[in-house]
Amino acid sequence: MSEIAIVGAGGHAKVVVESLLERTMEFSKIVVLDEKVITDDYWKKVEFNIELCPSANLLGCQAGHFHVAIGHNKTRETLASKTGENGAIEWSVFHPQAMISGASVIGSGSFVAAGSIIGPGTQLGRGCIVNHNAVVDHDCRVGNFCHVAPGSVLCGGVTVGERVLIGAGATVIPGIKLGNDCVIGAGAVVVKDVPAGTTFVGTPADKLDRIR
Repeated sequence: MSEIAIVGAGGHAKVVVESLLERTMEFSKIVVLDEKVITDDYWKKVEFNIELCPSANLLGCQAGHFHVAIGHNKTRETLASKTGENGAIEWSVFHPQAMISGASVIGSGSFVAAGSIIGPGTQLGRGCIVNHNAVVDHDCRVGNFCHVAPGSVLCGGVTVGERVLIGAGATVIPGIKLGNDCVIGAGAVVVKDVPAGTTFVGTPADKLDRIR
């Protein structure tokens, strides 16, 4: 078995590592790469072969696989491109309690958390996060490096651009299109298309500057 490098050591990295440990381990060691020397006691308590390294070792890491476990979409995209330069394989992580249709397609480096549902005919791009208890229903198209936050719902046939953040508990009704780099606020109910680079909040959701 080879090693896997987890890039990041914050809260999301903990969730990713826990998901790896819940599965039949494909890896003999987890190497955790962070910006500084990690002091969080969590990493000392994990009963597995985990090595902690500063992120300066990013390209020199010899792990055969990697996963960028950082919640911020643009940062995750940047680090995924940089980490892949050493020839390591970008690895997706799925919690065993996630329900993922065999008729879905999920890009490399993505993460699907416990309690999440990925419906049939859905396509997730590279480096996506579908967080705890989120639903991406049938026939959705989700672009690269998006984050579907805990408890949010994409109903059937939703199209999502790249680097989109869908806030916790938000709902997007069927057939809606979300443009690149837009943000959907927590608890919002989206009933119309959202242009690229905008923030929509509220119920029904509207552009933030119009609500103010």
